Amino acid sequence: MTNRIEIISRNDAEKLIAGKPLDNTAIISFLDPSRGRLSDCEPLDYSQICDRVFMVEIHDIEYVVPN
Repeated sequence: MTNRIEIISRNDAEKLIAGKPLDNTAIISFLDPSRGRLSDCEPLDYSQICDRVFMVEIHDIEYVVPN
């Protein structure tokens, strides 16, 4: 069995959500809970394309993962 891991931007994730459902896929979404629930920071809803979604909170993610 071969596993493929992809790291994508939020923009690419939004395009992915607009597509067809994904088979044999799990999504791990990273978010910074300290940024609040601003409209541009809402977690994406992957429920239409995948049933295995893991949300991981990383405080100050912009310092952990440089842009």
